[in-house]
Amino acid sequence: MVNQAQQDIAMAAGCICLNNTPVFNPDIKGSFSTVLFPEKLVNVGKAVPGTGRAIAKTGLALARLGIDVLLNGKVGDETISDVSIPLAEL
Repeated sequence: MVNQAQQDIAMAAGCICLNNTPVFNPDIKGSFSTVLFPEKLVNVGKAVPGTGRAIAKTGLALARLGIDVLLNGKVGDETISDVSIPLAEL
């Protein structure tokens, strides 16, 4: 029988959250401090949903490096979960 190399599997466990990152208009000019400061309103584009926290950031980064990863976390039965789970699927 031929021995096959066993690949290790990593598990990312913890919290997962839904991040909504706005897309800034490329026509906005200036430094960060001149564009964003308290009490200033800036028109931005559509928000792009993404995942955050340990499961998403660490687990998905390991998967991109070619490591088999199991994502382990608890989510509720709500709209945020319905959006977060597909975003975190490998």
